[in-house]
Formats: sequence, C-alpha cells, structure tokens
Amino acid sequence: MQTAGLSLFRLARPVLLFALLVFGLTVWLAQWGQPWSSTNLKKVALNLLRDQLVLALDRGTFNEPIPKIMIYVPDGTPDQATTRIFVSDERKADDPRIIVAQHYEVIMDTSADQVALRLQHGVIHSRPNQADQYEHVSFVSYDLKLPLNQSGYSATEERPSYDAIIGQLAQSQWRDPSALRRLMEYYKDLAFPTASLIFCLLGIPVGIASKRSGRIGGFAVGVLVVIIYYMLNIACEFLVTTASLPPFAGAWIPNGLFAVTTVVWFSIVSRR
Repeated sequence: MQTAGLSLFRLARPVLLFALLVFGLTVWLAQWGQPWSSTNLKKVALNLLRDQLVLALDRGTFNEPIPKIMIYVPDGTPDQATTRIFVSDERKADDPRIIVAQHYEVIMDTSADQVALRLQHGVIHSRPNQADQYEHVSFVSYDLKLPLNQSGYSATEERPSYDAIIGQLAQSQWRDPSALRRLMEYYKDLAFPTASLIFCLLGIPVGIASKRSGRIGGFAVGVLVVIIYYMLNIACEFLVTTASLPPFAGAWIPNGLFAVTTVVWFSIVSRR
C-alpha cells in the first residue's frame, strides 16, 4: 500500500506542477487580465465613437453619429472663415436644441468616457415649455458631450467596487439580489482559479479509475464532473440571490465539495 501511495505521489508531481501553473494563470486573468481588457475595450469604443463623429462631419451631408443628434456641415473648404456647423440635439425630448457655430473641434475625454464636439462662436436655439416662446443663447465656446453609453459602441457595464457593493447591501439590509450576486462574483475571482487546481488533481484518480472502462468511460466521467460543478454553481447562486446563503459560502461550497471528493478518491486509489 505504501508502494502504491508512493507511485501515485510520483505520478501526481508533474500534474501538480501543471495545476499550479494553470492556477497562477487563472488568478492573473481574474485579478489583472480582466480589468486590463475592460479598460482597453473602453478605449477602443471611445476611438470608434470619435471616428464615427469625424465621419459625421462630412460636408454637405446630414449625419447621425449617435441617436437623436443630427449634424450638418455646409459645403466649403476647411480653411474658410465662414465655415459653419449645424447640430440638432433632441436627446432631451422636453428641451430640443438647434446649435449653430462658426468653428468646431473633436476632442476625447477618456476619464469621463465621452467624446465631445467643441463648438466656437455660435448660438443655441431652444424652445421653453411655452409653445409661443423662443430663446437663444450666444456662446464663445461650448462642448457638446457625447457619452459612450449613448452610442452603439458602449462598453460592458463596469463592476462596482467592493466597498460600493458592501454599502449597497448595508442600505438594503443584505437583501438586494443584484448586490449579493456581485459580491459573490468578487469571491469567485479566487474561487474559480482554485477550482482549476482542484480539477487538475481530481483528474489523477479519475484517469486511473477510468483505465478499466476505456477512453469513452473517462471522457464520460469528465463531462459528468463538469456538469455537476456547473449545477452546484447555479444552485449556490440561486441561494445567494434569495439571501438563503452568504455570498462567500455560495462561491466556495462547490470547491469545498470537490476538494473533499478529490481527497477521498485519492485515498481510495492509493489503497488499491
């Protein structure tokens, strides 16, 4: 029995090294890779919105870079002093505006996730609540802001910070389902990489036990393990959103059950 356990340990060493490598990679992706990709995706979306706005300034053509904003630049050479731009802004149904300016410039504010059209020396025409009234305001410089979330290139919703989620849960007395789910996602940032480590170790006794049933049997066992883990995660997420289970427990219970299964299976295989 000691010889079998020793040979099993020797067999597990390269698998353990591979499991640690996978664990480290998944931790990096969860903690740093995902935020990095989200930030770069937002930059790409802002660049696309800026490019679309520049294309919308094609002379002699009515263009709609984002919904409910129409832009028109009259024909003429770009260096003409009489160059004008006309903008119809109907994003606010109760306060539609017509803006006419002499000059314009496209700027991008990455900190606020928006692109702006800087208009110079113009007039804003608007209609108050009274239908028989009209007003206009002159300006020297005016920034027409186009937020990223109003465009067709809006990036994925940013996950709130841990402190913000805790504050939201405190206000709702730990009953807000969406906040509970988001808190569970924070705990899963480490739970999922740990699951990859457990699965790699679980593969050793599964592989040894499935030799008798052939490759098809081993594949079936592997698929069954993944299905069970997935169903446990779904069940735990449901219990967390109904406030029947703490978010930390919901994130780690599947890993705990599979870790116990791995230890028990290792023990059974090493005795044979």
